[in-house]
Amino acid sequence: MARRETDVKAREDAVSAAEAAKDANTFGDGIYAVGTDIQPGRYHTDGSGDSCYDALLSGMDGNSLDNIIDNNNVDGPVTLDITSPYFESSRCGTWTKVG
Repeated sequence: MARRETDVKAREDAVSAAEAAKDANTFGDGIYAVGTDIQPGRYHTDGSGDSCYDALLSGMDGNSLDNIIDNNNVDGPVTLDITSPYFESSRCGTWTKVG
C-alpha cells in the first residue's frame, strides 16, 4: 500500500509542477512589466478574444498612449515577440509562451 501512495504522490507532484509551469507562461488581459510580471519571449494567443488589441510599451507614466512602441488590432490568433519594457493586452484571450 505504501508503494501505491508513493506513486500517487509522485504523480500529483508532477501534475502540480506542470500546472505551475503553465500558469507561469500564460496570461490574459492587462498591462504587464516584462521581466517581472511576464518573461520576455514569443507568445501566442488562443484567438478566443474579439478584436484583440496589443501594444508594446516603452514605459508607464500614467498614460500608456504616450509610450507605444508598436500596437495592433487583429481578429483571431496572434503570435508576437514580447521584449519591450511593458506589454498591454485587451480582448486577446489567453497568451501562452511558445519560445
